[in-house]
Amino acid sequence: MSRHPPLEVSRSRLFFRLLGWRLRHYADATLKLLLRRWQSVLFALLVVSPAATPLAAQIDAVGMPVRKIVEGGSPAYALTAWLTLSLLAIAWAAVQADALRGGAPWRYLRTLPGLSRFETGLDLTLLLIADLPLLLPFVAYGITLLGPARSGGLEHGLLALALGTQWPIVQQLVLRGSWAALLVAASALIAMLALCVDGAREFAFVLLTGGPIAAFRLRRRLTGVMKTGSWRIGSRIGQHLHPVVNLAAMDALALMQWSQLPARVALLAYAGILGWFGTGWEAVGFQPQVAVGLLLAGFVPLIFQVAGLALTLRAERAPMRPLLASLGIGTAATFVADLLVLVAAFCLLAFLPVAKLYPLAGSYAFLILPLGSTAVAVTLALYSTIDATRFWPKLVTAAAFWLAAWRVVMFH
Repeated sequence: MSRHPPLEVSRSRLFFRLLGWRLRHYADATLKLLLRRWQSVLFALLVVSPAATPLAAQIDAVGMPVRKIVEGGSPAYALTAWLTLSLLAIAWAAVQADALRGGAPWRYLRTLPGLSRFETGLDLTLLLIADLPLLLPFVAYGITLLGPARSGGLEHGLLALALGTQWPIVQQLVLRGSWAALLVAASALIAMLALCVDGAREFAFVLLTGGPIAAFRLRRRLTGVMKTGSWRIGSRIGQHLHPVVNLAAMDALALMQWSQLPARVALLAYAGILGWFGTGWEAVGFQPQVAVGLLLAGFVPLIFQVAGLALTLRAERAPMRPLLASLGIGTAATFVADLLVLVAAFCLLAFLPVAKLYPLAGSYAFLILPLGSTAVAVTLALYSTIDATRFWPKLVTAAAFWLAAWRVVMFH
């Protein structure tokens, strides 16, 4: 009589099989994501594309932020660099949230007996693979540590390894909706300060290991708190208000619910990167006209991403269509509500990058906000009438916005 081996014997085999399924799902979903986000990818490639620079110099430049953090120095630089890189890491995971969580297939598998215990390990392994582009600075710094002129290589290497593991941990906790991610982030920030103080570097090791351990011990309790908390925007919806106002409030509620917040971090991170570029272009070595042209081009992905939120709002509102139709609320009212919310979102996200153009164009720079809002409205109208993946209408909208904004900034 044949006997099947117990689950404990084949646990590693089951883990790798589940990991293979998760990786295939992630690869399929990520390819579609890159096709949808081609504007952001193209702009990022244009900005970071290396010139005729020696390979050794490129490696040193890529690893410089990690080197300055690990080896100590200015607390302001360490905190700024770590916050910027951490925000980028969270945004990187946020735009791929459903794919990294495993999507509908994993939501089904985790209901089966004994499979939910693999979730944390699968998440962290998948995130380590997905974060390989983000971990390049750590790899580059590790390569520079192999040079003969470097001292303290083992200590610095362990610190860099501890720092690099913070991102997948924070991402995993954020994707699973746990406030424990804040505990890991806070301990990492304090560790940054400890690295900049003589005699406190050993304390950084304690923080970088103790923070994640405490977070995983508390994650279940803190996840429950996060899922039960919410904004009470629904209390502002009333029968005496105009239907457009009520629909706009519902749109804001849909965009700010906990399940949607990680994805919104990506927009905040991108707007923050544009704001940084508006200040740091001179230090990077760009000429003013080139920097202005790139910054204005950087508004185009922001416009399309904000307008693309209308597709999310449309999906959230789909179950309510019969009710709205019975109340006499047509597509015009929903379009106006979506337009109000998305234009307000664009103005909030674009305000800081626009303000960086004030020294060049004065108060005329703020005309970019109505120009961008118009582009958002046009794109929103395109999304409601044609296929959102159509290329030429979006290209014409992007070109018209860029030319108008360039005219305002450079020839005011």
